[in-house]
Amino acid sequence: TRESEGKVVAGGNGPGNRLDQLSNPTYVFVDRDHSVYVSDLNNHRVMKWMKGAKQGIVVAAGQGTENSLTQLSNPYGVAVDQSGTIYIADNCNHRIMRWSQGDPQESIIVGGNGKGSQSNQLGNPIGLLLDREGNLYVSENGNHRVQKFSIDRN
Repeated sequence: TRESEGKVVAGGNGPGNRLDQLSNPTYVFVDRDHSVYVSDLNNHRVMKWMKGAKQGIVVAAGQGTENSLTQLSNPYGVAVDQSGTIYIADNCNHRIMRWSQGDPQESIIVGGNGKGSQSNQLGNPIGLLLDREGNLYVSENGNHRVQKFSIDRN
């Protein structure tokens, strides 16, 4: 047997914006239930693909590229905490968004003060990581740095 053969778990139906397609997927996060979260860059959304699903579910944005609380502009890093709250690096809006299940819109938890290098600003956030102590680490392509934020998960 060849263990190096891959199995499609999200997308795989050419580029597009249907629920069974992705367009330039950038980051992936897999939760403890083996659901796959994908930042879908060109569609400005984050998709969730449950184990064995043929279609994904839009879990964040997908409403165009502006900077309202229901929109993302070039989402990159994505992470999900144990309660199912989703954190997204909203690259071109220079902010980190948090989406809790049941909320009609996301909330800004880091940045959102324009592109910049002050401690309350971000410059093109790309990657993010949540640690067990409730800290959020954000890598910024535009500022050539990584910042650590203590966030309230409530």
